[in-house]
Amino acid sequence: MNAKLLFATAMTAIGLASCGHGGHPEPQHGDEEQDGKGLSGEIVISSKQAAAMGIASETAGMGAFCPTLAVSGKVMEAGGDERTVAAPTAGIVRLSRQLPEGSRLGKGMTAMTIDASQIEGGSPAKAAEVAYQTAQANYERAKRLLADKLVSEKDYNAAKAAYESARLAREATPASRNGIVSVASPMAGYVKTCYVSDGDYVTVGQPLLSVTQNRRIYLRADLPERHYEQLDRIHSATFRTAAANKVYDLDELGGKLIATGKSSEATPGYIPVTFEFNNTKGILPGAFAEIWLRTDCSMEAMTLPVEAITEEQGTYFVYVQDDSTCYRKQRVTTGMTDGKRIEITSGLNGGERVVTRGAMAVKLASAGNAIPAHTHNH
Repeated sequence: MNAKLLFATAMTAIGLASCGHGGHPEPQHGDEEQDGKGLSGEIVISSKQAAAMGIASETAGMGAFCPTLAVSGKVMEAGGDERTVAAPTAGIVRLSRQLPEGSRLGKGMTAMTIDASQIEGGSPAKAAEVAYQTAQANYERAKRLLADKLVSEKDYNAAKAAYESARLAREATPASRNGIVSVASPMAGYVKTCYVSDGDYVTVGQPLLSVTQNRRIYLRADLPERHYEQLDRIHSATFRTAAANKVYDLDELGGKLIATGKSSEATPGYIPVTFEFNNTKGILPGAFAEIWLRTDCSMEAMTLPVEAITEEQGTYFVYVQDDSTCYRKQRVTTGMTDGKRIEITSGLNGGERVVTRGAMAVKLASAGNAIPAHTHNH
């Protein structure tokens, strides 16, 4: 027989023999199919190997579980925390740095400058200053002449109005240095959209960029009409976006239910349910989401973390830890999930130690423990 084959067979036999079965005898041929429990031999992993593989377990048992409704929906921006920055003067845009979506800006931080020195008429700031100085001189002169009755009341009022207009224009004109005007962020936040590129010509009042604080955002769930009777029982949710391999819990994000629809006119067949919560890194407004609407916690159920479940051709399994080094595969059936934990409806009695982290590592180890078929290579 091939030397490698002999070694693998011997090591597997030694490993299985070293398992403390703890009341779980090695199944006879056909036991797995007969009892339906998925017992398929024991897998040997030393404590040191288990620690290196990140394997962890918990004791299966009954506990409070909130029934959930699995729906789809979308993450949306909340209103009231967005500002649009407009061009304070005409000129050529000079970006201080690239401003892709999501770039962080502090309050008062310069995002870009506008060079007004080369436009027709020169710098608006210089022009406003000249106009102000001229209007001020005319106004002062008119005041002196009015005291000597050398100018009419009408001419005096016209000079005063021109002066006030020039003063307001001067105050409204942004400060500049050699015709260069700085454009700063009005608040701390993130760039939502930059509407201009370096070198673009802009006019007064033209939008330059929008800044959002993104502190609170919305989660809108689309509840199918058939679940309308459950609407009053919904109080929270968990969700996962396509861009993030993580389930978020609104209770952990300061979330709250803010609105439930009373009709399905907006989206035929669905009732909108809207939550508001604190934004966190990794959640992108506009992303579609898989949502589990949480209803009243009114049931006792045996649940495990979703990561504990492995699937093979539509059948679900967990790995039970019989002692410090021995594991076995156990078939289970599942029920509801909130995205983090999943209900176990059969396959476990409670009290078993079940692998909750590193189940895939145990699965791979079980494949490594398999005894190869005889190849007749001698």
